[in-house]
Amino acid sequence: MNKLNLLIGLIFVLLMSVSFACNIDIDNEIIELRSEEDGYGTSIYAEDNSEIDIKIDFEITNASGSDCPSNISTKAKVYRWDDTDNEWDYWKTTSTKSQTLEEDTFSFTWSNDFDADDQYEEYKVEGIILEGSTELETMESYIDVTNNTCSGIILTTSDFTIDEGNSKTRVFSIENNTNKDFDITNADILFSNSVIDNGSVDYPTIVSDNDTENVDVILEASYVSSDTTATGRFRVSGYLDGDYCSYSEIGEEEFEVTVEDTGSNNNNNTSSSECDDLTIHTKTITVGEGKETKEIFYIKNESTKRFELLDIDTTENGLELRSYYYEKYAFPGDIADIVIQAIAPNVTSNKTYENVLEIKGRFSDGKTCDFDDITEGDYDVYITDISSEVVPDCGSIVIDVPNEVRIANAATIPFTITNNSNMRVDIIIKSTLTIDPTLISLPGRTSMSRELFVSIDGSEGQIYLNAQSACPVENKTIHVINTVSGSLSQVSIGSEIVNNNNTTILRISFDNPTDKAFKGVLSIDLDGLAIDDKVVTIAPGQSTIDIPLDSNNNLTGTVTFTSNDQEISTTISSNDQDSGLLSGFFGLGFGVAGIAIILVLVIIAVVLIVTLYEGTRYEEEEQPFVKYKQ
Repeated sequence: MNKLNLLIGLIFVLLMSVSFACNIDIDNEIIELRSEEDGYGTSIYAEDNSEIDIKIDFEITNASGSDCPSNISTKAKVYRWDDTDNEWDYWKTTSTKSQTLEEDTFSFTWSNDFDADDQYEEYKVEGIILEGSTELETMESYIDVTNNTCSGIILTTSDFTIDEGNSKTRVFSIENNTNKDFDITNADILFSNSVIDNGSVDYPTIVSDNDTENVDVILEASYVSSDTTATGRFRVSGYLDGDYCSYSEIGEEEFEVTVEDTGSNNNNNTSSSECDDLTIHTKTITVGEGKETKEIFYIKNESTKRFELLDIDTTENGLELRSYYYEKYAFPGDIADIVIQAIAPNVTSNKTYENVLEIKGRFSDGKTCDFDDITEGDYDVYITDISSEVVPDCGSIVIDVPNEVRIANAATIPFTITNNSNMRVDIIIKSTLTIDPTLISLPGRTSMSRELFVSIDGSEGQIYLNAQSACPVENKTIHVINTVSGSLSQVSIGSEIVNNNNTTILRISFDNPTDKAFKGVLSIDLDGLAIDDKVVTIAPGQSTIDIPLDSNNNLTGTVTFTSNDQEISTTISSNDQDSGLLSGFFGLGFGVAGIAIILVLVIIAVVLIVTLYEGTRYEEEEQPFVKYKQ
């Protein structure tokens, strides 16, 4: 009976304790976050270094029991996403906040608790409601860290392989990783050499926030004497929420184009690849009905040879051509102006007409480019009805650029154009230096701040900003001084023929001890092989250029680099060709591949030595692996 009484008493005590245990019911619990710009939410975007506020809300609908605590508490734990391990890493815990426990609605806030760092793509914040040290409820919210700068625009490309004389389409993409809309003003492609005869880039006008749009790129290959690979650069500019993003701020994405030799022949008296080095630049013409206009277009020569203009041809939709003239020569890296003078017909309403400009000529080596060989320049003619024509209101038009800049090889020059008139202004930028952009059009009552990229290989040069507008505007000139020093005679050049995966490669090496970059023409003369001259830039330090060859025969010849009437050269013969077991080892660069292989061999040797030593030691000591209990 005593045992029964004890059992009954124990059950009674347990029932009494349960009946007096604390019971807390929580409803509508939520944790929300807020960055500097956004409102509260459970999933938000935040820019780099944004201060993050944390808020925990909940309602206690019941709090009963004799042993309930006097307070209810909350805190939050912050986690950061680890891209390497693909997991959440705990980072920190907020302070603990408390209020008197009662049936009521509660709200706890931590202002500016932490800064979101764009080194981490995502944050997780876990809210915790506590009764003493006991966790009653947990909630989660998330932060996506967004880069709302121009570097948040990401370009993606694809490589091309095209049979000579054919065309192919690839899909590139523009990814907007910001939470702002990106308005595209231009998208184009540049190439390291002329293996493309023609091409087009079909791009959208806008990429919405946190979205991706496709870009269709169509390339038409020229004819080649052997399989040829060129490097292309895809670049985009535009406005991110009203702030201009230049090519350099977004960055260029490279891709490769391989044109395969199929044995075809273009049967022309010229090299289409050389003609592709010529680009016609046009612009939209706006003119009032019955008025005469004079417009300046130009052709840019990106080849290594002088180009002579022999004739131009233009359609006359919406214009009656009165006269035209053009500069005789476009020198390497320079432009030649083309000026047309025409009168617009009368119209009953504003009209737009499409026109085409074509050019033919010949290079200094005798090769010719007919009208069909140079990509035509398209331009629109917009004719305004005089009854609705805008009367010029010529407020000031100011081009704000420095008179002189001092740079080291290359730099960007900031400038501002302010157009206080109601008329459009066109700025044509000319120079014998490498510059980008070369044409800017600015509508009336607007202004813009841009950066002008310039690259210089000589000691100094000039950049001319020539303005065209119905209102007066002052042209500007920038004097560019290259602050680096050095002579091409200080640069050493070497060459060798290496065999890399059964491919014969001519490897040309440069050692430039100066701080000056030398831009010039690389000429390669190997017996039995025809290799086009290449325009290259020798940067300070050590660099190499690899050129695939389509011959494994004994090769002899010379390699010459010419810049500003100075030249350096090296000779090469079949005796320079690498062979044997270590040719790939050293040919690919001892500094990386060789050291890596040596380290692997050393590690293997150490493991073998330790293994043999440990095996011998255990054998000598006769240590049993299992001990039996006596």
